[in-house]
Amino acid sequence: MFTDFENSLALWIPCSAHSLNLVVSSAAECCITAVIYFGLVQALYNFMSASAQRWSQLLAKLKNKVHVLQSLSETRWSARSDACKALVDNYAEIQNALLDIAASGRQTLSAVNEATSLHKKLQQLETAVMCVVWNDILQKTNIVSKALQQAGIEICTVVKLYDSLFSYFTQIRDQFDDFERKAKMLVNVDYAEERVRKRSRKVSTHDGPAVETEFSSARDKFKVQVFYSILDKLICEMHHRRAAYADVDSKFSFLTAREPELSLQDIRHKASSLVEAYQCDLEEAFVEEIALFLPLFKTETSASQMLQQLINTKLVNSFPNVSVAIRIYLSILGTSCEGERSFSVLKRVKNYLRSTLRQQKLTALSLLCIEHELLRQVDVDDIIAQFATIKSRKVNIA
Repeated sequence: MFTDFENSLALWIPCSAHSLNLVVSSAAECCITAVIYFGLVQALYNFMSASAQRWSQLLAKLKNKVHVLQSLSETRWSARSDACKALVDNYAEIQNALLDIAASGRQTLSAVNEATSLHKKLQQLETAVMCVVWNDILQKTNIVSKALQQAGIEICTVVKLYDSLFSYFTQIRDQFDDFERKAKMLVNVDYAEERVRKRSRKVSTHDGPAVETEFSSARDKFKVQVFYSILDKLICEMHHRRAAYADVDSKFSFLTAREPELSLQDIRHKASSLVEAYQCDLEEAFVEEIALFLPLFKTETSASQMLQQLINTKLVNSFPNVSVAIRIYLSILGTSCEGERSFSVLKRVKNYLRSTLRQQKLTALSLLCIEHELLRQVDVDDIIAQFATIKSRKVNIA
């Protein structure tokens, strides 16, 4: 009989890679201009890939065939990074391909109309700026995301990667002129001035001194309502989601000598707090053990390296509580991507050709597919010879 059991010592933190995806996803939906931009990227791919002739015309125009238009994905943001990269690298070539399709007599009128419409959207400076901005954001985010998906990543590394990306977003918030300069190298036009009829609104005495913000130009309006909105959303979400990992890391940060400014009294105070949190696992002697243990490591060292060095130098028996504390820290996972990939293997293993597999064989095939790196190192000839010996029906008659 199964019963619910809640362990107060179990620390739960969200997957750092998924949290980063949610940060970018929220920024992509913070303003209508960002939503329209990604809709345009998807529309370009849908239009070109719908016809083999159009796709061949596009490939013939591309100089950089390494990056081509790709479909967007709601969960895998690396696909959006590749799609934006392809659009930036081949911006002029894609426009020329659209013009050729629109001028071609072989296309239907609906295809000609769609090609003309897509070309007009690419000719706008707002689209070029969004293309440059999102390409820069997604390229940097993709680098951090790949690092966060590594197996065995520690919480301290997650915090460092988040801090690095947070600092970068803060810096580029003041670099709108640089993005605009790069965008004008793609299209030589200016911002589209909106002609909006100004409505007179009766102001009552209860409205107070607040007035509506008026922008002097379309550039200022785009800068404030689009560029600042995207960057502020990224910075706010990064700061909010970083707190979940920073709180856990602060409890164990003194273990790996990452805070050299801490005095011996501060280290003992943090060690005492950890003993109070894990009374069943750590003894009071941990406070004195850590004070003697940390001077052995003069520079910053990862927790996994410290534990490995403890084992190699046979000091586990001398510092048993330190070993337990480090193992508790390493048991807190920073990402769950590696485990989720194991579930994705089933889609490839159990296809329609293997629909009648039993549980034992399915488990064995899944394990072989998951641990394919170890499987390549195994000598298959010895396994085949051993299997042939076991299954051999030949009997020696004396």
